[in-house]
Amino acid sequence: MYFSICSTVTSVFMTVFYGAHSDKGGRRLSLLLPIIGSLIKLVGYVIGIYFKWPLWALLPISFIEGLFGLDATALMAAFAYLADISTSKNKAVRIFIAESSIIFAAAVSNMSVGILIKAFPTFVEPAAMLVGIILLALLYTIAFLPELGEKDPSAKLIDCSNALKVGKLFLHGADEKGTGRVCALAGLFAMRSWIKMSEVTVAMVSCISTLGARIMLALAQTDTFIYIETAVGCLFMLAVPMLRTVLSKQVTNQEQGALFASISFMENAGGLIGSVVLNSIYSGTVAWFRGFYIQLQNSRFWAQNVRKTGVTGMLILGMEVWAPI
Repeated sequence: MYFSICSTVTSVFMTVFYGAHSDKGGRRLSLLLPIIGSLIKLVGYVIGIYFKWPLWALLPISFIEGLFGLDATALMAAFAYLADISTSKNKAVRIFIAESSIIFAAAVSNMSVGILIKAFPTFVEPAAMLVGIILLALLYTIAFLPELGEKDPSAKLIDCSNALKVGKLFLHGADEKGTGRVCALAGLFAMRSWIKMSEVTVAMVSCISTLGARIMLALAQTDTFIYIETAVGCLFMLAVPMLRTVLSKQVTNQEQGALFASISFMENAGGLIGSVVLNSIYSGTVAWFRGFYIQLQNSRFWAQNVRKTGVTGMLILGMEVWAPI
């Protein structure tokens, strides 16, 4: 938990500056910074593991990684870049595919890292392998990823006006406007192409789907209910990309970085709160009602549905996506 706090708190605030800067100074720098930060962390961890440093000695490395933006900046830059190269017609599908790819990559990495740790108990070899993968990502970003638009040479990376821009945009936009992936993609196609639903309506349907699934999971007593819950909640993945799409369409191309910086800020802040508070709630209630924690998630989904793309909705969105169950 200390490592997460040390890196996440720093990164969510740095993302505010990097996001607004990317609107003027280009997206590539915001894509490179998290890669460099991850490289520094992994190299530091390899050295620390090899020389058997105490755990507290690794905390400064996590803090340095946070200064480079961590995954908050990486997601912001990736979605802003995606918004730049997408049209209003294909933006929703592309953002959904990007969200699905992130979840798929996280699942693959969790499985593969566990296998590697069993094969190499010293942790040095898996960490060195990750260093190689990050170097490939760094090379690809530098050599093959083109910069879009013209960069403003006067743009400053750390500028208080950037933070003000993100805050103003966030507050304005807040009130104005495997199998599961296949089902969600099919549902998205049907609702958008055949039924002609708007992105907000699709997000609300997704929230209702998730709400029903959570209620069934909380009250489940047999395996049958678990299988039915999976079918009822098959559209759960649509809410997040639809909300991103709605917000992305409300701003200009010169404000995409600031927009996704504000979203990343709320997602990671909500995740940090969720990991600390919600796990404590689960520990305190699991003895007398195992489904209480899930019912609490249901209330958050209902609030998200009512608020749609508002401040409360984004905070709830971050807590749900990143808080471990």
